[in-house]
This record gives sequence, C-alpha cells and structure tokens, in this order.
Amino acid sequence: MSQATAAPSKRKELYLAISAFILMAIVYLLLPDSLPQIQKQMTIIFLFAALFWALEIIPLYATSLIIIIALTSIFSFFHVQEGDPVAISHFITSFSSPIIMLFMGGFILAAAANKHEIDKYLPIL
Repeated sequence: MSQATAAPSKRKELYLAISAFILMAIVYLLLPDSLPQIQKQMTIIFLFAALFWALEIIPLYATSLIIIIALTSIFSFFHVQEGDPVAISHFITSFSSPIIMLFMGGFILAAAANKHEIDKYLPIL
C-alpha cells in the first residue's frame, strides 16, 4: 500500500518541479531587456529558491546546496574576467572557511543523532 501512495506523491513532485521550471522560464522571458544578465540570473535563482522551499519539491538541504552551487558557478565561471586566477578562489573560499565547515559538521552530527534517535538519550547522560 505504501507503493500506491508513494507513486502519486512522486508524480505530484514531478508536476510541481516542471511547473516551477516553466514559471521560471516565463519570468525570465518577461524580464526587461534593460536588466543586466547577472540580475536576470539572480532573479531566477531567487525564484527557484522561493518555489522549491515553499513547495518542498526536493528536501530543503538539497535546495540550499543547489543554490550555493548555482551562485558560486554564476559568479566565478560566467562573470569573471578570463585569466583572473584569484577570482574563482575568492568565491569558493567563503564557502570553505573553517567556521562554515564547523557548522556543517555540527548539523550533520545532529541529523545523524536524530535519525538514530541518539538525541533522546543525550539529556539523560
């Protein structure tokens, strides 16, 4: 019975994702030509984030990772002068600072503790 309920849910998520991408394409085409290309791309990334977070088409952590990857790739690969070796590392180092890695490690440990229900026993200790 779980397969019968899982199939419509996956189908609904697929329809939501397709609808979101169609909406983003329409919005991109309706943006005025006076906007620079970077502003158009940022508008689409913002719309992607808002739709995918609000509708929860994919897990929230996956949406946030896609946004980080999209922003890093847009700023470092498409809008940086060629031959500037500092530019790419400038964008990537902010995501790989030790503080960010410390937070990510803490979140991963908390998710693992929650998944295996270790968090219920920690207050007892």
